[in-house]
Amino acid sequence: MSRLLFRYSLIFLFCFGASTFFSQNLEFKLYSKVLRQIEEKNYKGALKSMDQYFKYFSDSPRMSDMFCNRAIVHIELKENNIAIDDYVSAIQYDSLNADLYKLRGQLLLKLERYNSAQKDFDHALRLDSSLGECFAAKAKIYHALGADNLVCSAYYQALQHGYKEALQNIVATCDTNNIIVSRYLLKILDKKSTDSDYGYSEFKPIKVGGNKIERLEQYLSMLRDKNGLPISFKHLNNCCPYKSNYGTFGKGLCDTYEINLYGERRVLFLSLYDYDEPLVPVGLYSTFHFQE
Repeated sequence: MSRLLFRYSLIFLFCFGASTFFSQNLEFKLYSKVLRQIEEKNYKGALKSMDQYFKYFSDSPRMSDMFCNRAIVHIELKENNIAIDDYVSAIQYDSLNADLYKLRGQLLLKLERYNSAQKDFDHALRLDSSLGECFAAKAKIYHALGADNLVCSAYYQALQHGYKEALQNIVATCDTNNIIVSRYLLKILDKKSTDSDYGYSEFKPIKVGGNKIERLEQYLSMLRDKNGLPISFKHLNNCCPYKSNYGTFGKGLCDTYEINLYGERRVLFLSLYDYDEPLVPVGLYSTFHFQE
């Protein structure tokens, strides 16, 4: 190779490398600008920036993400049908991404397009069977379609796959004596609260859920004193209304129970309306702590 040809080859490689670097840098800046505009809720500006992005960087590996972001913007603008088209485009660029099917399914569920939504959730689960929230979404579809015999099994699958929020639905609508729920609650009771007011204050009740008094007493029967002996409890009354999405007229009540702990009378506040992972109150233990 002549020196002149070698020199021009170096110049070409340098210019090509500089051009590629400049293009990648510009693409990253525009992508970052879009994300910033979405975070600032400048949705119109974000759409204009995305149009530029699609025009100049249609071969970018971020195209699927960009279409997904545009779908989110259209949802915020109440343009749901356009958002669905964006999810279709995102899936075309990344057809093995389970989250894209899940997101489109959630939007279709919101629009009450149940059959299409179920197909998306099924496809997402074929790609990633660990998506517990897809099972929970399918439970909502079964309920909407009147297939109530399938609702609880779908919620149980959601719980088994790590979607803890499903437990609120289970204790509200299903058989709370189911072995899965009982074992789950027992597992939860390996955790002790460090808040001395937890369970002993009307402002920090133990949210056991279930909408049945038996559910509260199931929890209480799992509590132990420091010697591993069951605690005695007696129901006192209902009190202390608080805001709840699961209570009558948007209000829930606390059930109070008297317990005798080391010769001292104490009152525990529990709620059967709402569920939040129950802990063991300070000074108490659970059956879990005395397992061999």
